[in-house]
Amino acid sequence: MVDTGPLLLDFAERQPEAFARELSGHSVDELTSIISNLPAEQRVDILARLPGALIDEVILAVPDFGRHWLTPAPLERISELLSRLPRSRRLALIETVDNTEKRRRLLRQQQYPPHAIGSLIVDVPLRVVETARAADVVRAIRDLGHGDPGLLLVISADGSYRGVLDPWPLLTNTREARLADHVVRVKPLLPEVAAVDAADDERWNEYAWLPVADHEGHILGRVARSRVLRAAREETADALRRQDFVTSLFAEFVHLCGGIVERLLARTARR
Repeated sequence: MVDTGPLLLDFAERQPEAFARELSGHSVDELTSIISNLPAEQRVDILARLPGALIDEVILAVPDFGRHWLTPAPLERISELLSRLPRSRRLALIETVDNTEKRRRLLRQQQYPPHAIGSLIVDVPLRVVETARAADVVRAIRDLGHGDPGLLLVISADGSYRGVLDPWPLLTNTREARLADHVVRVKPLLPEVAAVDAADDERWNEYAWLPVADHEGHILGRVARSRVLRAAREETADALRRQDFVTSLFAEFVHLCGGIVERLLARTARR
């Protein structure tokens, strides 16, 4: 196995996109060995950034890929990787995840059409119960180990959505803060909404991601602005391709009918 070393590990963590580009020039055996040497939670993140053809080859090259690579990975990273694969491959891989709850949530995401919000959902790094003490929330945020945790979700004791929480006022306030003072009620998206419709939501001007909840108000996860906009562009491109195909088909049909009419008129004229 290739020895990645501390410098390469740091490179992978700080600049995953550049790291993945560097790996693209290696053979499948080499890059599989390098990625295998990364911490378990980083492997899928790097893999999802490789060209599609390489992703398939690496998956096939790793013995028991689901248990060793997918299972320990964060749900968000698994979702990003699955989004790079055909639906049939996604479902087969999900079945190899050795974690019942994670497998259930991944399967639920696949129930929606490719360009629906429900298929773009990823997990939320931290869900805060509305009755939690601010000091406990700050401690939980720091335990995440992220530089910027982003907006957090606030839920009730039964898991119903209450709003989003900007953690920075809590982190920068040295006095005991009241959690309720920093909760903002942001209306969640519904999972069946098409990405092309959600892309027009004016709230993207303010938020990098929005919560997604079912009709009963139970949180399903969150969806990033970048993923929604990308899915909307793809959906629009697909619609244009279908429109071009129908237009071309209609033109061929008109041309065929014109030829038939011309032949009929020619026969009539000869009689």
